[in-house]
Amino acid sequence: MKKIISGRRLVVWLFLLSFYFFVGIYSVSAHPGNTDSSGCHTCRTNCSSWGLSYGEYHCHNSKPSSSSYTSYSSTPSIPSCPLFSSYSYTSKTCECYNGYTADKSGTGCISMTKWCADKYGWNSTYDILDKSCECGYGYIFGKGVLGDTECISGDTYCRDLYGYNSNYNILSDKCECRSGYLFGKGILSKTQCISGDTYCSDLYGSNSSYDILSKVCECDYGYSLQSGKCVKDNISQFTAARCGLNSHTTLTNKCLCDTGYIWEDAADENNFDCIKKTCSSGYVLKNNDCITNTKDCENYFGLNVYGVSDGTDKSSCYCTAGFEWNTGRTSCVKKQEITITDSAATTFASSSNFLEEEKNKIKKIDKVLSNKLSGKILLQVENKGQAWYVNPSDKKRYYMADGDQAYNIMKSLGIGLTNSDLQKIKTDKKFAKSNSGKIFLQVEDKGQAYYIDFNGEAHYLEDGDAAYNALRELGLGVTDKDLNKIDIK
Repeated sequence: MKKIISGRRLVVWLFLLSFYFFVGIYSVSAHPGNTDSSGCHTCRTNCSSWGLSYGEYHCHNSKPSSSSYTSYSSTPSIPSCPLFSSYSYTSKTCECYNGYTADKSGTGCISMTKWCADKYGWNSTYDILDKSCECGYGYIFGKGVLGDTECISGDTYCRDLYGYNSNYNILSDKCECRSGYLFGKGILSKTQCISGDTYCSDLYGSNSSYDILSKVCECDYGYSLQSGKCVKDNISQFTAARCGLNSHTTLTNKCLCDTGYIWEDAADENNFDCIKKTCSSGYVLKNNDCITNTKDCENYFGLNVYGVSDGTDKSSCYCTAGFEWNTGRTSCVKKQEITITDSAATTFASSSNFLEEEKNKIKKIDKVLSNKLSGKILLQVENKGQAWYVNPSDKKRYYMADGDQAYNIMKSLGIGLTNSDLQKIKTDKKFAKSNSGKIFLQVEDKGQAYYIDFNGEAHYLEDGDAAYNALRELGLGVTDKDLNKIDIK
C-alpha cells in the first residue's frame, strides 16, 4: 500500500531543501566576516586563501560571477617628490631632507651650504649645529659692492670702518690698527686709524711724536711735558744737552734714539749718540725693526702677497700664485677665472718664447755687474717679478718660471756637500759667507738642497714649490736695464 505524503509535510520538505541549497552556495563564494551597508568589509581571517591581502577592503557582488567580490587597495598612492626630499603624511607635502631647503622656485631642494653661498657669497657656509649661515675663516658679514650683506674679508670690513691702515685680527675677532697707528679722530671726527704722530700731536701738541717701541707719546728733542703739552723749558734743555746725535727726550726726560736709529754703543752708558740702523739683504727697516720684504707687504696689503727689495729701503709687493690685485689695489683676492691649459707643453712653450725675447734684449755683457750679482736671486721688477738665478760658475742667469724649473736648476747646478761641511756652514759664519750664493746638495742624506744667502744663512729647499717661494723671498729687485747686461743660459 503506497504511503501518501500530506500537502503540509511536502511544503516543509521543500523549504528545508531550498535552505540547504542556498547555504551551500554561500559557503562556497563567501568567507567569514560581516559586511557593511554596501556589502563590503575588510579581510581579517585566512585572507590568502581568498586571494586577498590582510587588511584589504573589498565588496561582494549580489549576483554570482566568475569573481564574487571586488577589492580596493587600502594604501593611498604616494606623490613623486624631487631629489633630496620625501613625502610627509602629516603635512601631506614633500619635505626637504635635514640640511636641505627649498630653492627659489620652490620646485626642488638645495643644500643649506648652497643656499648660504647664494645669499651671502662663496665665502659663506652653513653651520649644521647652530642651523645658521656663517662666514668662512678670515671673513665676516659686511656690505658688498652693491650694498648687500655678504661675507667679505675681515681686512676689507675693517678698512671700510677705520680706513686703509686698519687690519682684521683673526684671533681676537676684532679690527685693529697696523703697527705705528692708533684709533683716533679722523676726517669729520670719524674714528679712524691715524698715525701715532698725529694722535700724539692732537693730544700733546705739535712738538710730540709717537714712539713705536714703547708705544707711548714722547715730547720731541728739547721739549718736556708741562700742563698737558710738550713745551720747551730749562729742564728739557738740560736733558737735551745730555742726549747725543739722532736721539730725543721722552716725557719722563729720558733719551731715546730717533726712529730708524740705534745706540752707537749700547754697552757704554755715557755714550748718547745714535747711528742709523741697517738691515741685511731681504729685509727692510720698519718701525726701528728689520722685517722681511714679504712681512712688510703683508702689513700693508694683508695675506696672499709677497715682497722683494726694490734696491732701496722699500719693498715691491706682488700677489702670490692664484691671487690678483683687487680693483683698488689694496689687497690680493683669489682669481675667479680658471684657465685650463695643456700644462707641460704650454709652460714649456711659454718659457721658451720668453727666454728668446729676453736673449734678444741683450746687447752687451757687463762682466763687472755679472760678477757682482753672482749667486744672487734677481727679480725682474718691471716684468711681473720674473725670477732669475745667477750661477756663480758661469756668471749666467737661469730662468725660474715656476717650482718645477726651480727644482731642475737645483739639481743641475747644485754642488755636492757632506754632512760635516753642512754642519760647518751652520756654525762657522766665515766659512758660510765664503760660499754665499751657492746651491748645495746633501749627498750623504737623500740629496737635500740648501741655498746659502749672503748673510751666511743656509735655507733648506724641501721641494720645487718651497725652493721657488724661498728663493723669491730672498730675491733682489733689478731693472730691465741692468738685467739685460747679464748673459742667459
